[in-house]
Amino acid sequence: MATSFLSRAQTAVATRIGNFVRKYDINWFVRFQNEARIEDMAQAVGGGDAMRNNAWVYIAVNFLGRNLARAPFELMRGETIVETGSVARLFDFVNPYMSKNQLFEATQGWRKIKGEAFWTFDLFNLASAGEFPQSIQVIDPQYMTHKVDKDTQEISMWVYEQGNIKIPIMPNELVHFKDWNKWSPWRGVMPLVAMSYELAQDREANIANLNMLRNNATPDGILVAPDFISHDQAREQKTRWEQEHRGAGRRHLISVLGNGVKYQQTQASTADMEFFKLKQWDRQTVLATYGVPGVLVGAREDATPLSGSDTKMMMRAVWNNTLIPDAEAIQDKLDTDFFQRYDTGMEGVFNLDAIPELQEDENQEVERDLSEVSANTMTINEFREKRGRDPVPWGDTAYFPFSVQPWTDEPVIAAPVETRLIAEILETKEARPLIEILPKAIPTYTEDFKLEHWKAVVKYWEAIEKGYVKDIEEWLFAQRSYLLERLTTKIEQDVFDDLMERGYWDAQIAELKELSRPVYLSALVATEDNLKGLFRSVGIPFDFQNWSIFNTGAIPLMDTRLTKIGGVVDTVRAHLGDALETAVTDGLSTAQTADLIRGQYNGFKHHAETVARTELGGVIGDARIEGFKDVGIDKHEWSSAGDGKVRTPGIPKGNIYNHRISGTVVTIGEPFPTNGGLLWPNAEGGAAGDVINCRCLTVPVRSE
Repeated sequence: MATSFLSRAQTAVATRIGNFVRKYDINWFVRFQNEARIEDMAQAVGGGDAMRNNAWVYIAVNFLGRNLARAPFELMRGETIVETGSVARLFDFVNPYMSKNQLFEATQGWRKIKGEAFWTFDLFNLASAGEFPQSIQVIDPQYMTHKVDKDTQEISMWVYEQGNIKIPIMPNELVHFKDWNKWSPWRGVMPLVAMSYELAQDREANIANLNMLRNNATPDGILVAPDFISHDQAREQKTRWEQEHRGAGRRHLISVLGNGVKYQQTQASTADMEFFKLKQWDRQTVLATYGVPGVLVGAREDATPLSGSDTKMMMRAVWNNTLIPDAEAIQDKLDTDFFQRYDTGMEGVFNLDAIPELQEDENQEVERDLSEVSANTMTINEFREKRGRDPVPWGDTAYFPFSVQPWTDEPVIAAPVETRLIAEILETKEARPLIEILPKAIPTYTEDFKLEHWKAVVKYWEAIEKGYVKDIEEWLFAQRSYLLERLTTKIEQDVFDDLMERGYWDAQIAELKELSRPVYLSALVATEDNLKGLFRSVGIPFDFQNWSIFNTGAIPLMDTRLTKIGGVVDTVRAHLGDALETAVTDGLSTAQTADLIRGQYNGFKHHAETVARTELGGVIGDARIEGFKDVGIDKHEWSSAGDGKVRTPGIPKGNIYNHRISGTVVTIGEPFPTNGGLLWPNAEGGAAGDVINCRCLTVPVRSE
């Protein structure tokens, strides 16, 4: 007896997966899918991805993802919807490639395929770690690896790894949605793990059917002759049959064949019938796994009491049995791992009132309540209270259900008709345009001119500073990633020595210099343009066409600052060394040490703006002085912003750190007498209290 198609498919499946049956665990099906993907890629016939290989998996996952995303995700503070602020902005502008709707569609999709989903924040810009996130990424779980602390058996670190990219992520820097997994407390389990045979059968059946169509096509019928006929006679009979019956319009026509030739239709074999039964069984299993009725996704032959007659009721069942539990699971996870973690004072809720299929439940509830009112088991005011409406004076009186008379002997006055006018008043505020007006040319300084000049300098200073801060943050985060990656065991002395190895930190000094030099050069270019405008405005003669800051002493001073920037690295290394020494002394676990490193770098990151502002202030200050001297200026006048941020004299320090000295004039190279001997703002060698975050300038003064 010929082997049936089903038995052949089962044999093929058993042969392919037999090795894995003996090693069945949570990764069994993952390994099988991976093997299938590798084999398929070698044969160029697709991959082992269930969504790629099984149309009904793809249909069911997308169906559930799209429908969950239909429910608007709203931010609530008490009973108030929050539509502005950093949290609302994050969910409205998830990332450059994903909307809020797609965020929850993707989250639901990964949960239905992998049994887990990951949200990371600012993944490729994690220099912002520790601050409120600016973007959300939904990560393919296959790129996430967890590291477990051997002492606490808790996840101490996640590692995102794709290609050459490897990013360590602390557990409290992501949100991990996962389904319950009997094999692992740390990872979710894919819903399809229990139907690996069905998926494998379906895939093998598809491959076998495709090969049959390619290599073993069976005709619809054959022409049978009782005796031997020549090749020409056979061709004539075939041609005649095709001419008379080919095409839809020629079906069921009567045909007369000569030479005793008879037409015999080819019947579907038992194997063919088994093939279709197998495909139907696999489809029903997939859809049942995901809780999706077949008629909702186009499988009309799936007979149910509601097939095609009441899809709204079926959709309501999908929501009640699948989507609402999924939505509640997502809400609960976000409440603890996002809204409370970032102390937002709000919660995120899927607004199910926006789903039409669920509104019928509310309508039915209203009908039941009205029935109770009619049956005298509920008063009008009780009914109104359930609807969130104010009571009415006559609403506490009970009525007989048939006579519609009050339960008292007093006459009842008909209830007045309630009317409510809802008006929205939109207020528009027309912003006044901000026009920056700088004087074209003035012979002497005025306070207004000095202020406008200060604003012009600070404008380009802050623009360059913004990019420099980002560079420093990314540099710091690369260090943090390296250190956390090296931290794979409980920290001991040898681990401490490895992390503090001098060669690595010398390389960090070189890297900081490399990223700083182009930033400093940009500051020099902007300073040159600014000084040209200043010199022309106050009437200082100079060769406008040929004069350049790069022909002054600004470049040597800039190089000197670059050689000393290694002090930033030494400071980072020293603070980190203190923290790691504490970890060794106290015997901290891997997770505790990793969290300690993370805390140190969050602190360093907050100082990135201070470093950038101070270093750029020094480059700009040096360049201005060299520019003054190059055009023949021998004196300069102190100029500050004049706002509340300007340093004031300390008590009891007297005039130390006093920058409120606008108008004070000294010869270039001599110290300003009232602020501790500073040669100019941000001058090299100045006390830390004088130069850190200083925003002051000097302007050129011509000798009489």
